[in-house]
Amino acid sequence: MAKLTGQTIADSYDQLLIVGDANGISSSLQAVESADDGGSSSALSISTVAISVTGNATITTADNTDTLALISTDTDANAGPNLNLYRNSGSPLDNDFLGNIKFNGRNDNSQDVQYAEIEVYATDVSDSSESGLFNLNLMTGGTNRTYMQLQSDEVVFNEDSANIDFRVESDGNQNMLLVDAGSNAVGVGTSDFNAMGSSSYAGLKVGGSVLQDSGGGNGSATFWGNNAYVGGSNNFYHDGNGKCSGIQMTSGDINFLTFDGGGGVEDAQWSPTARMVINDDGVIETSGDFKPGADVIMASGRGISFTADGNATGMTSELLDDYEEGIHTTAITGGTSGSFTLESDNQSLAYTKIGRMVTVQGKFQTSSGSGSGQLKISMPFTANNSLDDNADISVGDITMNRTGSTSPSTQMTAIIFANNAFVNIQLHNESNANETYLQADDVDGTFEGQICISYIV
Repeated sequence: MAKLTGQTIADSYDQLLIVGDANGISSSLQAVESADDGGSSSALSISTVAISVTGNATITTADNTDTLALISTDTDANAGPNLNLYRNSGSPLDNDFLGNIKFNGRNDNSQDVQYAEIEVYATDVSDSSESGLFNLNLMTGGTNRTYMQLQSDEVVFNEDSANIDFRVESDGNQNMLLVDAGSNAVGVGTSDFNAMGSSSYAGLKVGGSVLQDSGGGNGSATFWGNNAYVGGSNNFYHDGNGKCSGIQMTSGDINFLTFDGGGGVEDAQWSPTARMVINDDGVIETSGDFKPGADVIMASGRGISFTADGNATGMTSELLDDYEEGIHTTAITGGTSGSFTLESDNQSLAYTKIGRMVTVQGKFQTSSGSGSGQLKISMPFTANNSLDDNADISVGDITMNRTGSTSPSTQMTAIIFANNAFVNIQLHNESNANETYLQADDVDGTFEGQICISYIV
């Protein structure tokens, strides 16, 4: 049996009236003041369709049955039963407290305590842009904490920044997602954060991989480690036994760090070796051998710099900027006129170009032809013409066989001059005579030879 209390009838109302409608049919039971014939001021009105109570009401039971039951027997698809908490304000304002539901009990000191609470606010009452706020509060360690807050633009967990973890379980892992408030860390599939909480670096841990950031905003230090984390005094520590590695990103620089595992035990500090550093100016430094698994492609005009090595007097460049190798199909002509036909299997010269230095070698053999002027053998590249004091002239070895009825000097040298893409054959004369050059009409139509020469381009 329940008793309706609050402002009792005897306080202000001294009679109960059964009030009839216009047809004289009894329709409600009302508590009214003396001399009132009903309907003017009623603390309690019970009709066939509603109960209306003015003022506070308390429903008390002495057992564990339902103290208040809202039951709808309607058979349509609309909502019911309904509980309506209505703040009927004549002058609503932003951040009005619309109402709350409190869960109260007693503590062991015979004191009333609010253990949980639901709060709702009207944060914006402007027409067409109304917004609300919903708080779910819980008593924690003697303090009422907001565990979850629903706002118009976000859902917040742990709004009060307390040491309250957030954990999501999956079917097979009770820590599928864990926000550890005390460690300032997020775990995916793990709850093992070791001493990460002693660092200023907040972290994310996925299995054995750790991602931490110092939290200083743009340009702050970030660490990504495997079997490693940043702990007290922002030093590096082993997450478990054995080897570990990491990537440290500072303001503009990226450091790739390793530890070989010698003496490495769980939570022990380790001194990393920077195996590779990418500096903010784009320079890459390494402390070990560089073994790419694919081609190293240089941008146009770039190369390998040897600036760290000592220099000879007169050094003009320390950049190795090119490498090329291939086959050059040579041509043999007269400097004034004429040409020679080369045999198809004796017309190719192999070349290798390293930086500015080109080396050409191979055999040539003609089957017919004639000409006049200095004999010329074509080369794959044009010789350099920017060096001082004829330093761009290069010579090499050459042989000439079956030259025909003529008898050129037996001492011959292949020579290439600046800005030429061909070799001439220099003849060395005796008796202080000046050098001469093999002429196209000094050889018959069929001859052969071998050449090897290096020159600068």
